[in-house]
Amino acid sequence: MFEVKGDKKIIPIPVIVAVETKWPLPEKLGIKSVQMETERIIDMKDFKMSWVPLPIKL
Repeated sequence: MFEVKGDKKIIPIPVIVAVETKWPLPEKLGIKSVQMETERIIDMKDFKMSWVPLPIKL
């Protein structure tokens, strides 16, 4: 949450995460909060998220 010209606004910030692995990455997310009794397991596509392979030659 940021204050912009006296108004408090929620501004989404995109994040890029790079992972190097030999195994496929999961397609589900675990969501847990101190306000929730249990952890929720949901599909990444429900949040419009996904893993995209990026071939990099080092």
